[in-house]
Amino acid sequence: MHTKAYIRTLQAWAKEWVAENLDDTTNALISAANFDLYHGPVECSDDDNWPGFMTACARISKALDSLPCVLYVDTDCEGWQSCEPELASCRSCDGSGMSDHDVGKCRDCNGSGSIFDICDDWCEVERQELKDAVVGKELGSYV
Repeated sequence: MHTKAYIRTLQAWAKEWVAENLDDTTNALISAANFDLYHGPVECSDDDNWPGFMTACARISKALDSLPCVLYVDTDCEGWQSCEPELASCRSCDGSGMSDHDVGKCRDCNGSGSIFDICDDWCEVERQELKDAVVGKELGSYV
């Protein structure tokens, strides 16, 4: 189960990504396809441009080609980045993990050489979950 911070961050990323990468036509297709999933086929007049569910899914899928394969989400500051985060070196031992003052491990980093455990704050988000964040979980399984 994801934390509220994780969900908020992923939603903020999806909103930004959609604004930068999808046009109004694709957004309309996503809305109509989601409607179709929950309520049945969309009834259209001759003036509407509903191509049908399968064609809409194909067009949406094509529009999502530029979706990243992976995203790294920081749940502590609610930010994200596309490259894997790097550990910061411990300043007390200069990243060696050994203390200059005492014999043995550095007390600040417990001998790891880094000042924090990256696994606690950062989450790796795979492409399918990113797709679900953009179009919705149910529609995400079709596109």
